[in-house]
Amino acid sequence: MNKKRGLAAHLRIGRRGENAAARLLVSKGCDILARDWRRGAGELDIIARDGLMIVFVEVKSRRASSVAAPSSNLSLRQIRRIRLGAAKYLAQFGENPPPHRFDLIEVKLTPWQIASIHHHEYCYRERKQAKRW
Repeated sequence: MNKKRGLAAHLRIGRRGENAAARLLVSKGCDILARDWRRGAGELDIIARDGLMIVFVEVKSRRASSVAAPSSNLSLRQIRRIRLGAAKYLAQFGENPPPHRFDLIEVKLTPWQIASIHHHEYCYRERKQAKRW
């Protein structure tokens, strides 16, 4: 870890990506309800509201120089943690949870700017209709 800058490089990239993703969602008219939401083993990068829809957003970030897509880091274990986190968040609404979806935002960063940002809506479905991001 670089003591001068506080966080390790990969954590700084992740934080910058999440900040960019939150700004993108707000620019699209979404309200940010929570960031870095964790309950037990459940983990969600961003929870937003798009109209009446609750949006669970996974953010994947990489350096722009990387050949691999940011989403290539997404493991089945992470998908399970996202699904678990969403279930725990929706439990507060009782038997009538609001409509919801799972989105992915991929961010590629240079040291100075966002090289690319892609928002994939409805990219993850419930277990019965599961598809990988």
